[in-house]
Amino acid sequence: MQRAGLWTAGALAGCLSLGLLGCSTDEFRLQSNDEDKPEKTGQVRTVGSVTSVWGVQSVRVYGVGVVHGLRSGGGNSKPGPLRQQALRMLKEMGCTDPVAFLAQPDVAVVRVSAVVPPAVQKGDRLEVEVEVDPAQPLPSLRGAILLPCELSEYADRAQLTGGARPPGDLKGRTLVRAEGPVLVGIADIGDRNRERRGRIWEGGKCLIDRNFGLILNRDHKDARLAKVVADRINERFYGPYRGAMRGMAEAKNDTLITLRIPHQYKNNWPRYLRVVRQIPLREPQGRRTSYALQLGEELLDPVKTVPAALKLEALGIEGVPLLKRGLDHPSPLVRFASAEALAYLGEPACAEPLAELIEADPRLRAFGLAALASLDEAVCHVQLRRLLHADSAETRYGAFRALRILDDRDPAIPGLAINDFFLHQAAPDSKPMVHLSTTRRAEIVLFGRGIRLQPPFALEAGPDFLVTAQEGDGVCRIARISTHAVPVKEECSLELDEVLRRLGALGAGYADVFPMLLKAHQNGCLSCRVVVDAVPQAPSVYALVNQAALDGFEVDVEEDADNAIDLGMTPNLFHQHNRRGSSAAREGAQAEERNQP
Repeated sequence: MQRAGLWTAGALAGCLSLGLLGCSTDEFRLQSNDEDKPEKTGQVRTVGSVTSVWGVQSVRVYGVGVVHGLRSGGGNSKPGPLRQQALRMLKEMGCTDPVAFLAQPDVAVVRVSAVVPPAVQKGDRLEVEVEVDPAQPLPSLRGAILLPCELSEYADRAQLTGGARPPGDLKGRTLVRAEGPVLVGIADIGDRNRERRGRIWEGGKCLIDRNFGLILNRDHKDARLAKVVADRINERFYGPYRGAMRGMAEAKNDTLITLRIPHQYKNNWPRYLRVVRQIPLREPQGRRTSYALQLGEELLDPVKTVPAALKLEALGIEGVPLLKRGLDHPSPLVRFASAEALAYLGEPACAEPLAELIEADPRLRAFGLAALASLDEAVCHVQLRRLLHADSAETRYGAFRALRILDDRDPAIPGLAINDFFLHQAAPDSKPMVHLSTTRRAEIVLFGRGIRLQPPFALEAGPDFLVTAQEGDGVCRIARISTHAVPVKEECSLELDEVLRRLGALGAGYADVFPMLLKAHQNGCLSCRVVVDAVPQAPSVYALVNQAALDGFEVDVEEDADNAIDLGMTPNLFHQHNRRGSSAAREGAQAEERNQP
């Protein structure tokens, strides 16, 4: 099926590529054959010493869709491959006259795409992006509803064949089925295409399981070794799977072991993969205890503490007493590495040290918050509620997201569904702040109380609503002026939560209130700051080392890579696949945090 410039072939080729995760930083020397020599931790043969990880890259999928319900008009899409695909799709759906259907004034052909992340399971819901073809004159996607369509992976034919065949798009598997109402306007106010591009939160349904895989390295391909790897992983990790308790690994052949994710790692699969790679394959009789004790000593060395904590976590319950020793160490890095590992081992003693260190060092917040979100214990809820009051916008919103993962009905973050978005209020005694989200779901979080609009202002909320107040007014006026609904004029207080509720009652959606709040922020019409996507992210290894991170221990990444302070990738709890939004509001919040002592 030809796609005629829908996306470049070079970009599409990346969709089918396979990735490795950390294969060079976890190399271990093979165990010594001399039983009388003391065993060093680097000489223990681990899962990571014989395997590489497969399936860690996200896959972008594409398709052609048809939308209806357009407010700005559609119909008579221009001839071309996209239209031809749309006609075939409509015919397959049972439409008796596809040409007449596309000619309707509220119908248009659009491009559709989605990102399929690692570890997603069949039936999981995904975010879908919809955009107008640049060649089409359609001015806006407001009101659009996407009809069911299929999204597939593509690659460049020439690249896959080494140039033996001419360039062109080669269609792969169909991975996602998409449909639903399109939300537009979630972008910078100055973006000229903001009305021609939209998204459907949870509008895609994944059609496959994307489990990870461990590939035996070339020199270790053997069916017996594959079974040993799977058995050792299953001794450490098991859990419920489709109605039964099963191990997380399964040897498929002499090369591949498939890998599922235990529940405690579902929001931080990068850490799970690092831990799996540290599981020992075999230990001589009586050596396991000495190996654990040696790791316990390395844990207390700030230079070695991060890999030592991972290895102790890989041992399971056996490592808990040794990790608890690290909670009282004078080094913040040792305390953090110990507490993070204890969280994934189900130990509540981790909660207070993690919360303290999250506040003390912003480079730890993404990992610490994900660790707290992995453990559904009362003390974790208490510490996350406390972090809602932090100075940092990323810490506050990160704690909100972690709490919502643990319990979306937590009384500390009460929420209300208003049309197509959610309005939450959190930490009423904290410093006021408004947080807007452009990923995961349409969501406004109001931190603190007394957040008000400040006259004078005249704020448009989409094309149909106007919110105004004059200098000195104690109320604002909301007007709905629309060709699609009866005109209405109302008054309400200047309290932002009431304004948002009244707008919602009149039919306003997230696409209307999102730009209104950005405009109010830019014009100084709000009593507090507005931030967008203040989501904690992982720092690079070089950033940690070059800034003498945590205790002033500087490790040369090039000279001592095994002991470099590598805290890992950003946990998927905070990963942003399609990060768009207000760069001004986001960068302003980041600058404010950089200037804090």
